[in-house]
Amino acid sequence: MKGVPHHLLGCIGLEEETWTVGKFVGEALSISVTGSPLDQTRGIWVSIGYKEFLEYQDAQSNNSPSEPELEKLKTAAIEKTQAATRQYANRQIKWIRIKLLHALLSTGSKPTTFLVDGSDLAAWHTNVIEPATTITQRFLANQPLPEPSSLSAAAAEMLTPKREYDLGQRPDLWQKRVCETCGTVAVTENDWALHVRSRAHRRAVGVEKKREREKGGGGGVREKRLRDAQGDVVGVLEEYLASFPGERD
Repeated sequence: MKGVPHHLLGCIGLEEETWTVGKFVGEALSISVTGSPLDQTRGIWVSIGYKEFLEYQDAQSNNSPSEPELEKLKTAAIEKTQAATRQYANRQIKWIRIKLLHALLSTGSKPTTFLVDGSDLAAWHTNVIEPATTITQRFLANQPLPEPSSLSAAAAEMLTPKREYDLGQRPDLWQKRVCETCGTVAVTENDWALHVRSRAHRRAVGVEKKREREKGGGGGVREKRLRDAQGDVVGVLEEYLASFPGERD
């Protein structure tokens, strides 16, 4: 691992708890590698499951928070790790469906990307372990592999490209457009269509039209109503004053 002293790498492993890595950081901060301090902006230091627990680890080291406070920090760290994992999984799915599948299809190679459905933990052995083991054994034995989309409904959906082409490889479809109302920038016709149909855009257009009406004819109507109301008030006052008898000579 670049930037990490080799004699300390032993305390880092996939089976180690996050606090072990945190302890390593504390020991390594004072160590210079090739004249530079330890770089914590990349690599394992920004991996999911480590950075989310930093605040909890610091609190444990300080020995100052109470048990309820520590438990609260631990719960928050777990929730942040779960959220980051879901976000990462969604990005991976998008990358597979938008980039990887098209890259494989463009080479004319037979699809060998398999997906196992781990959404049901109670059926983990049936839905994950068994098909993964079978596919691996058949691959190592040079036997025919099953159709990837046949493993499950999730595989059939996720292993189908979202569209018939990789937009990154189709510069002829790139078209930058800027919405004068919202300021949104769209780089494809599809992005533009999605924007103009969005609720935010329709709301912004409605506000803009209302503002234009107020500046134009709508404003004139308002001013006329104000003048009429003022005239009514003046008329009432004049009638009231006229009800008093004038001075006699």
